[in-house]
Amino acid sequence: MRPILFSLFGVPIGSYGVSKALAALVAGWLLVRLFVRRGLNPDDAYTMTFAGAVWGFVGAKAYYLLEELPDLTWHDLGSSGFTWYGEFLAGVAAVLVVARRRGLPLVLVAGLAAAPLSVAYGIGRLGCLLAGDGTYGRPSTLPWAMTSPTGWCRRPLRCNPRRWMRRWSRSPWRGSCGGFRNGANRWWWWRPTW
Repeated sequence: MRPILFSLFGVPIGSYGVSKALAALVAGWLLVRLFVRRGLNPDDAYTMTFAGAVWGFVGAKAYYLLEELPDLTWHDLGSSGFTWYGEFLAGVAAVLVVARRRGLPLVLVAGLAAAPLSVAYGIGRLGCLLAGDGTYGRPSTLPWAMTSPTGWCRRPLRCNPRRWMRRWSRSPWRGSCGGFRNGANRWWWWRPTW
C-alpha cells in the first residue's frame, strides 16, 4: 500500500486521487471510441465524462459527510472520505442532464457507458487498494490475501488492533478484477459488426 505516491512542490499527491483521475481519462477515451463507432459526436462523450467525474466527486464527499453527520470532525472535510454511492448517484445525474440537453438517447448512452464505467471502476478500486482503504473482505488463507498492520479504521473505539494482523481477501482487489472483466465483456458486446 502506498497512500502518497510523491510530493509536488510540497503538496502530497495521493494514489487515490491519481487513480480517480486515471479512471476518468481512460473512461473518457473508451467512451469517445464507442461514440465514434456509433456515429455520435465525440465532444458529447468528453462533456459527459467531465460532468460525471466532477459531480461524482461532489456527490461522493456529500454522501460521506451525511454518513458522518452525527460525529463530523474537521478531518472529515479533508482529502479523505468519499462514498461510492454518492459518486454513483451524482455522476449518473450529471450524465443524464448532459445527455438530455444534447438530445442523446438515454438507453443508448447507458449501454455505451457500461464498458468504460466498468473499467474505470476497476482502476478506481486499485486506487483504493493502494491508498489502504479500510474495505476488508473475509479472513483468508489464499495466496493473494494481504495483511494490514497499519490498517485504518473509521471508528477506532470499535477496532480490535489484532484484527489488522490477519490475512484478508481484499475487496478492492476483487472489485478491480470484476470491473476489468465486466468492462472486457461489454467492450466485446459493442464490437463493430463489420
